[in-house]
Amino acid sequence: MILRRGDTAPFLLTITDPATKARVDLSGALLWFTVKERITDDDADALYQVTESDGITVLAQTGATLGQAYVTPPSALQPGAYLYDVQVEDVANVVFTPISGTLWVQADVTRTGDGS
Repeated sequence: MILRRGDTAPFLLTITDPATKARVDLSGALLWFTVKERITDDDADALYQVTESDGITVLAQTGATLGQAYVTPPSALQPGAYLYDVQVEDVANVVFTPISGTLWVQADVTRTGDGS
């Protein structure tokens, strides 16, 4: 995933079942989006972490928006490569990690007045 430093527009994720590739109904689910420097870092030491109660907005779980959620990006991260994942705990208390990888934060050309 590639983001630009300082951008604050939420990005869309589509959550699918790792085994069946079918979209997952996120109704009542708990979600975490976490960014770390090292995979061994504790969650308490994460550079960025949001949940459905403070930065993840789950869309209506019908039709074309089934399994979709918007995530507020980590706008304060400096350019570089970071590790990220999305973890889901569904209403049946099944926990799975459908998305993970490297988050590339690129430098931006236009710098707003807040120094980002």
